[in-house]
Amino acid sequence: MQSSKTKAILLFMLTLTFGVLAFGGYLVLTVVSLVPSGFYQFYFAVRDGMWYARSPEIASGEVIRTLAKLRIGPDLIFAGGAALMLVFVARAVVLTLPEAVAEPVEMVREQDREFRVLGRA
Repeated sequence: MQSSKTKAILLFMLTLTFGVLAFGGYLVLTVVSLVPSGFYQFYFAVRDGMWYARSPEIASGEVIRTLAKLRIGPDLIFAGGAALMLVFVARAVVLTLPEAVAEPVEMVREQDREFRVLGRA
């Protein structure tokens, strides 16, 4: 069985992973890049029409390229959260693997003892 300290560490890692992915990655990505670029294109769609707002002058313009470069920070935060999730899963597997293996081994040993007592082995 896992100790309470191990469970607390795993819970902390899972909480930290959720926080980094949800707030650090998605929220910052939305606020820094997606919403500003959407409002920028919306402005030109209302002012000049949808075709101009989606044209290469706007969709590949300096403002959109700058906003795309600002996505690097949130993307790195999100990648860090994904790495934390990987560490959490690996640690959980490593910590529970001995328990999962020990139980069947103990069952086999018990069956072996029963066979020896009955004189079958």
